[in-house]
Amino acid sequence: MLSIGIVGLPNVGKSTLFKALTKKQIDIQNYPFTTIDPNIGVVAVPDERLEKLARLSSSAKIVPTAIEFIDIAGLVKGAAQGEGLGNKFLANIREVDAIAQVVRIFENTNITHVHDKINPTDDIKIINTELILADLDTVSRRIEKSKKDPVTKKDVPVLEKLLSNLGQGVLVTDINLEEKEQELAKELNLLTNKPFIYVFNSSEEQIKNGWQPGKDILEIMGKNSYVVLSNTFEMSLSELDDADKELFLKEIGLSRYRSILPSQRYAEHESGWDTTSRFDNRCYDFIPIDLNCLLYQYEIDFALAARENNNPAEESAWLKRAENRKALINKFLWDSDDNFFYDYDFTAGRRRRFKTLAAYYALWANLASETQAAALCDGLKYFEQSGGLASTEKVESWRKQWDWPNGWPNQHWMIVKGLLNYGFKKDAERIARKWLDLNLEVFNQTGKLWEKYDVIARNYGKGGFYPKQAGFGWTNAVFLKLVGLFPDLGENLNTSV
Repeated sequence: MLSIGIVGLPNVGKSTLFKALTKKQIDIQNYPFTTIDPNIGVVAVPDERLEKLARLSSSAKIVPTAIEFIDIAGLVKGAAQGEGLGNKFLANIREVDAIAQVVRIFENTNITHVHDKINPTDDIKIINTELILADLDTVSRRIEKSKKDPVTKKDVPVLEKLLSNLGQGVLVTDINLEEKEQELAKELNLLTNKPFIYVFNSSEEQIKNGWQPGKDILEIMGKNSYVVLSNTFEMSLSELDDADKELFLKEIGLSRYRSILPSQRYAEHESGWDTTSRFDNRCYDFIPIDLNCLLYQYEIDFALAARENNNPAEESAWLKRAENRKALINKFLWDSDDNFFYDYDFTAGRRRRFKTLAAYYALWANLASETQAAALCDGLKYFEQSGGLASTEKVESWRKQWDWPNGWPNQHWMIVKGLLNYGFKKDAERIARKWLDLNLEVFNQTGKLWEKYDVIARNYGKGGFYPKQAGFGWTNAVFLKLVGLFPDLGENLNTSV
């Protein structure tokens, strides 16, 4: 059973969240360390698909997945040195599988803050620092022990890598570790090696106003997920039956949080670029160029299907939609000054001039003019490296896996096909050769094909929200398809399997 520890400073709403999730009656008071021994509750995860599966398989019993939530007492600055009840609380955190860090963002003079001010950035830093300090102690003690043990002495370089990064304030989850290094980190049961989700405890007014974390908070959170809730509001809802919940929500002007406050992070994942700097952490605010090129192509395909079915009226309707979309793409997404397609930020009323390979979907979908196609071909210089094409223009500091310097198989396939659509065969062949060479070079080093590649360092790609993926389907498929397009390349690659 998955266990999630609810942590945070005192008086930020941890126990309120715990009660909302578990419906257990617990003591909630306006003073620090109301919770000393952890509260524990097990919650079944509802899934309507289970009933359908049970009917199909004639199952007599349905057993839903369950999650154990553990309400851990508030950490304070100095917890790693024993402040508050620090050592006991850190030991409780060590036993869980994942961490939900509650961060207070609401103002309320009747509820004290342990530091007398609402500053979510500082609060996150304090909690993370205490977890890092605890991990530093664990790793330091392991290094001393390993140096004296001939069996584990080989682990010292990895341990020192962990120690160095932790000493710079880097969570273990943010350290680029090889598979064997990850195994050692997991064996140590380090606190900052656990999956994190940040729970921003807001007021109802902040929910209605669409509060979202700013850049300073996003930088501290790194690649971790977050959710914005009003814990008090959720606790009140948890005490109502389903019908009363919906009625209550409608009375106050809400249908459900996600309907008025969709998570920008989740939207970015669903965009296919999980995750990327192209949307500036505001995915819902953009009209994406690649999505609209795909929709244009679908409309053309539906028109062709209507023609096959001898339905000229439907064919005409789909072609009209496609032409209308093409006109809007050229109006809002094509920048005639830069000669490039950009995503359109409709909240700001302008294109976001951040170059990405998404622009080249216009070539794949055959909607670019000859002049636009030539400009895009020239624009490959912003992305092209020795190992192929980076996903975006150069970013100062890498943070997301669909950013420079990572290159992805699906993008290379789309772009090679798009270049061929407009007669740029030499450019298409050059890009294909670089990508195939890189795939084989890394295969010869690791014995595997990979989900993505660093096209500058010529290695598998920088990580993301999940471990590096080997033997990935689209890498294999694109490799074979590119060799099929350019048979001569298969015979003359710089490396061989």
